[in-house]
Amino acid sequence: MNSLSPQSPLMARVAGLGLLLMFFAAVFSNFVVVEGLIIPTDAAKTAAKILENPTLFRFGMIGFFVVLVCDVLVTWALYLYMKQLNDNLSLLAAYFRLVYTAIFAVAILHLYQMLLILQNTNTAFTTQQIEVQALMSYDSFQLGWLIGLLFFGFHLLTLGYLILTTNHVPRAIGFLLVLAGIAYTADTFVRFGLPNYNDYKDIFVLLVALLAAVGELSLCVWLLIQSFRKTRTISKEGLL
Repeated sequence: MNSLSPQSPLMARVAGLGLLLMFFAAVFSNFVVVEGLIIPTDAAKTAAKILENPTLFRFGMIGFFVVLVCDVLVTWALYLYMKQLNDNLSLLAAYFRLVYTAIFAVAILHLYQMLLILQNTNTAFTTQQIEVQALMSYDSFQLGWLIGLLFFGFHLLTLGYLILTTNHVPRAIGFLLVLAGIAYTADTFVRFGLPNYNDYKDIFVLLVALLAAVGELSLCVWLLIQSFRKTRTISKEGLL
């Protein structure tokens, strides 16, 4: 292949804008809504907060659905853009991200189920039992998301390695994505395998968040910059 296709700037723009929109939607839904309303160790307070703020909770779900749509668009755009560098690795990275997206979609249903359980007045369960059931749905959401993030980590590892094998994307971005992928996969395995994970939870969460944010935002900015440039040519040594 001697040049990037004419559609490359469009694909870069779609991927870049998708990553940017996804970042803000995920921050709102996860850090403002989920962490703001849900207390994993207190079912009663969690129930009270959600019932006091049902509209905010629903907006959080909408934010997660925006993330899902963006994930599909980003997967499609990144594949079409990166396949010009390495078709096989680009396809593999896309498969990993789609598996993550499918698992995350199922996990979100468990989160929304919390609101349905708490607002259901036609039930024989006691208030305390309802609150516990709702919190169990949150646990199912967290478990599903955790498993999904394992495949997302594989996606970042594959994408980062693809970037490192070319001269088109800055290698620093590829290196950051590989580190983020390692952090995601390590965090998942450690959570399942380490009995005292909670003693190190804050360190792992901070490490994953920083590497993922820096790596993905760097790729996002680079793609947006590329989208406004003319299609580049490929030299005999590789993409420039």
